Amino acid sequence: AGQRSGFRGRAVVVNFWATWCAPCFHEMPSLDRLSAALSDRDLAIITVSLDREGFEAITPFYQELGLDNLPAYHDRSASLSMKVGAVVLPTTIFVDKRGRMVARLAVPAKWDTPDAANLIERIAAE
Repeated sequence: AGQRSGFRGRAVVVNFWATWCAPCFHEMPSLDRLSAALSDRDLAIITVSLDREGFEAITPFYQELGLDNLPAYHDRSASLSMKVGAVVLPTTIFVDKRGRMVARLAVPAKWDTPDAANLIERIAAE
C-alpha cells in the first residue's frame, strides 16, 4: 500500500514502455515535457518499464534522453501490464481520481501539445 497510497485521490497517467521499443524512444521526451508543464497540477504522470533488467536498463535510457520529470517504475514480470491489458508498447492508461481506468491509448503519441495537455487536464478534473 506504500507506493499506491501516494496516488490515492489523484489522477494518474501511466505509460507502459521498454528501452527496446523504438516508438517509446521517440515518445518519452515529449511525455517528459508534458510532465514538466503539468507539474503544478494534482496528477501524476509515471512510466512503467517492461524491461527485465529493471533499473539497470531504465537508468541509462533516462540519462541518454534527459528524462528528469517522469517517475520510473518497472514491471519485470509484466504482471501489471497484463492485468490492465497493456500488451502493445507503448500503451498509456488514464486513471481518474477515483481510481477508475477511463481511457487508454495503445499507440505512440506526441504529448507536448496543447491537445494532449487539455486531455490530461480534463481527466484530472473529473
